[in-house]
Amino acid sequence: MSTHFRHVSEWGQARYSEELGVNLVQFVNQAYLNIGAFQNVTIDQSGAYGGEMSRLRPVDDPRYNEGQVWQAFRKNWVWEDVDYTHSPIYISGVYINGDFQPTTGVGDYAFSINYPDGLIVFDNGIDIDSDVEMEYSYKLVSVYDDRSDWFKNIQYNSQRADSAHFTQYGSGTYDILSQSRVQLPFVVVSPIADVELRPYEVGNHHERRQSVLFHIYAENTWDRNTITDDLVNQKNAILFTFDYNKVLESGVYPLNYNGSTNENGLNYSQLISEGVGYRRRKIEVEDVGAEQLFSDSLPLRSVVRWQVAGLI
Repeated sequence: MSTHFRHVSEWGQARYSEELGVNLVQFVNQAYLNIGAFQNVTIDQSGAYGGEMSRLRPVDDPRYNEGQVWQAFRKNWVWEDVDYTHSPIYISGVYINGDFQPTTGVGDYAFSINYPDGLIVFDNGIDIDSDVEMEYSYKLVSVYDDRSDWFKNIQYNSQRADSAHFTQYGSGTYDILSQSRVQLPFVVVSPIADVELRPYEVGNHHERRQSVLFHIYAENTWDRNTITDDLVNQKNAILFTFDYNKVLESGVYPLNYNGSTNENGLNYSQLISEGVGYRRRKIEVEDVGAEQLFSDSLPLRSVVRWQVAGLI
């Protein structure tokens, strides 16, 4: 008589649903990058309505000294390898009052990069009246799991580099800390407790069918409808997942706790590659459906449901 649960050895390990959610976030994020859903920003580049897209502003963050934290008008910067016709701009450094300071710099201008929150964090504060600029790329579609703080504050018009809020220090929408602010459009991936187990192999494996909801938020119909169509069109897609517990234990998750890149990290394509040692299971998107919500008010919303199946 067994006194142990099957398919789990420790309380603190991620279970199937959490691992599925993490993997689908990674998949959707990478898939959008691989079709060019990113914007390159060069020095002195102007936005569609004006403003300086390359400019960084100081952040009034009580956890840091004045002048330590700087942000761009868009967060969620690209660090991933991208398979597209042109490449994103990978951050190589910042310009401070016209002088280039590389990411490898030391001393007064040494800094780290928080890619998800879109922050440059200096080891020591610099004058908040400094002219700080940077070349980078940001993601046009952000993807979160349902454990994230995505629901706290939705920021509208985040493509407007000319926004007066961006140049205000100590007030305005950009004064809301980056980790508590999300920019449209974005997708929230949420595996739900709609699970069916079906026999697959006598005395051995079962196939697990589970629903996953993709909550889509946008401020225009084009973004909402495009993202909805992209996800609906994945019916019958075959995906591979990585072993989330093993990745964390091995120290190869691509980002560190502070949003910087892990020098020992592997990207999503490497984690699901055969032979690397982290691929876990194959899943299939068996069925899809979609529903439009709250079409007469902002943010515009829709929900796509995937029914996915994989062996356990």
